[in-house]
Amino acid sequence: MIIDTKDGAPGALMPGARRAPRLAMAAVTVLALGLGGTPAAHADDLTDKRDRINAQLADTRANVDEFSSELNKAASQLQASEAKLSQARTALAAAQQQRTAAQAEDTRLAAALQEARKKLTQAKQAVADNQKRVDAEARLIGASVRETHQQNTELMGIAAFVTDVKTGDVNESMQWSSTIFNATQAQMDRLQSLQMQLEAAKQAQTKAEQEVASQREAAANQLATTRAAESEADRAAASVASLFSANARAKASAEDKVAAEKQREADLAGESSAVQQRIAARIAAQKAAAAKAAAEARARQAAAERARIAAQRAAREAAEAASRRQADAAAKQRAADRAQASARRAATAARVEAPAAESVSSPAVSSGGNGFISPVSGPLTSPYGMRLHPVLHYWKLHDGMDFGAGCGAPIRAPQSGVVTEAHYNAGYGNRLLIDHGSVGGSYVTTAYNHATHYVVGVGEHVSQGEVIGYVGTTGYSTGCHLHLMVWRNGQMVNPATIF
Repeated sequence: MIIDTKDGAPGALMPGARRAPRLAMAAVTVLALGLGGTPAAHADDLTDKRDRINAQLADTRANVDEFSSELNKAASQLQASEAKLSQARTALAAAQQQRTAAQAEDTRLAAALQEARKKLTQAKQAVADNQKRVDAEARLIGASVRETHQQNTELMGIAAFVTDVKTGDVNESMQWSSTIFNATQAQMDRLQSLQMQLEAAKQAQTKAEQEVASQREAAANQLATTRAAESEADRAAASVASLFSANARAKASAEDKVAAEKQREADLAGESSAVQQRIAARIAAQKAAAAKAAAEARARQAAAERARIAAQRAAREAAEAASRRQADAAAKQRAADRAQASARRAATAARVEAPAAESVSSPAVSSGGNGFISPVSGPLTSPYGMRLHPVLHYWKLHDGMDFGAGCGAPIRAPQSGVVTEAHYNAGYGNRLLIDHGSVGGSYVTTAYNHATHYVVGVGEHVSQGEVIGYVGTTGYSTGCHLHLMVWRNGQMVNPATIF
């Protein structure tokens, strides 16, 4: 019995397959070395330069923010000083108006004082005139008193009144006169009137002098206050003007600093952008070179792989041809032996040989309930399921059915379908997968393993009974046989369920 010692276990890669990753790795290493050296150093220089520029940009932006803050502060201070200057100018204008008004009032009061003095002079003159009239009237009354005294009249008592009369004693004298003598009523009334006029003139003079003095003092005080306010306004205006000038200079300085830093920032940003573009260009060039080298490496690897596969195929075909020749020689020897052994039973041997020949040349026609036919003519040598591994000596799943067909026996498609895979595996040897689509409501895929080779390729459509390859013993196998596998709806199942 031919034993399949693989049992679906993944095997080691073929020698050529193991060499392929090493070739790819070598190509990548060579590519990396080719891209190293001076360009890498140049890339580091560009990166360092970019980082330095970015750091300078950060510092410059911080300076711009700081100088902008100074500019805003200076502008705010300038605006405040402008407001103070406007207030000081308003106060100065008010003080100047007050001074002008006070000067006008002083002029008016001076004129009024001059007019009052004039009237006072007139009043004094009127007092003097009235005094003269009073004195004259007193003398007249005195004369009358003396005449009465001489004539021994009732006017004798008035002599004491009219003799040496003083102005301040007029009222008293008048009272005395009424008691001393009874003078002529008309003279006494006239004297009293004159005395009253004289007193009124004196009082008017005194009042005018007091009013003028009061107004002059008020005007002087107002003028002093106005001059003090004007002086204070001038001082405030000068102070604010100085502050305004200083703030204006600070603002101009801050503006200059901000403009200079912004220009520096713009220059650095331009340089940073240029460096970034050069880095991007370098990276793009490196990627393009790497892609080209990788493509060339893949092309070389593919060519080497094709050459390796061709060499393997040629060696395998040569080995298969030798194996077939050995099988043919063995078959001929067995046939000769059978011929000699059955010489005495020629008739019986003829009847046995004909069915045997027919079984070798005719395809299998048995089919299961799903319409699948047996892919080879040969007995079932090992079913699907758990079994004791003949080499490893432990129980393991046997993931298919083994048929004991001879080396080089044709393998036929059990059902129509499309070839989806055809490749070599260290465990399964040469294997081929056919997708049969939906069969009986289930999607079925079959696999054929250990063949010498296959005559159909990926993407080809095959019909039921069409020869797809030949039985062999490639991969992890101890002799020629077919290892058949089945998947239903993507899950591995026992092939006996459809065959």
